[in-house]
Amino acid sequence: MKKINFTYQTQLDIGTSVNIHCFALRCVPTIDSQQRISNLKLNFVPAVRTWTNTDSFGNTVVSGRYDQPHDKFVYSVSGTAVVCRNNALREGYLPCYKYQSQMTLPNDEMKEFYQQEKQECKSVSITERALFWSQTVNSLMSYEKYSTNVKTTSAIAFSYKKGVCQDYSHLLLSFLRMDGIACRYVAGLAFCDGETHSWVEFFDSKWIGIDPTNNCHANDDYIVLSRGRDFVDCSIDRGILFGVSSAQSQVVTSSLEEIK
Repeated sequence: MKKINFTYQTQLDIGTSVNIHCFALRCVPTIDSQQRISNLKLNFVPAVRTWTNTDSFGNTVVSGRYDQPHDKFVYSVSGTAVVCRNNALREGYLPCYKYQSQMTLPNDEMKEFYQQEKQECKSVSITERALFWSQTVNSLMSYEKYSTNVKTTSAIAFSYKKGVCQDYSHLLLSFLRMDGIACRYVAGLAFCDGETHSWVEFFDSKWIGIDPTNNCHANDDYIVLSRGRDFVDCSIDRGILFGVSSAQSQVVTSSLEEIK
């Protein structure tokens, strides 16, 4: 078990002032038997009224609308998380977690690769097969920032053989689903990254987290923000800007500090 102070912030700079900004954010950490959150603070610049609901995957969604001209938008969340991954999540899985999504759909090259590689894993254990595919993805890929983007699918990442944590997760999800294993994408914060991170959970009588980027179990160093079929379901920031079309830039930062 670990007690962690966390902060997460996104700053959106808009080239030309916009008049209306609607947003939906999945930036509030999940609360369940593995993760308790306290001292939660949400801050917005400009200040804006928000409301909160829950999506179909159980994620907290903070929505809002700002109706004044602005060329910058900043939101941050901070608090304290008590994380204990030894507390098993056994709630079962949605049927969609066994089927490919648009971001994980394999092409013919991936299917051929899967058929070749699966011969190397003789185990029938779900956990051992999941670990095998995590190792496979980790060995296949090279971590390279800015080589892909949020629209990069598993098939494109497979052809590049490089990417970031989102791409590693999408590839692992694709192989696990080809192997008949229920699994889901997880977006969150981790000590291994100064922005946001993603990993995978698979179901073997309980949910087990695995990080293909670092080829390790997702332990108490990981804070969950959202879960879903892929990145699209877990996107931290979605929004619509109304105004003159212009370039946008975004800076994301996060920090985690363990409380001894």
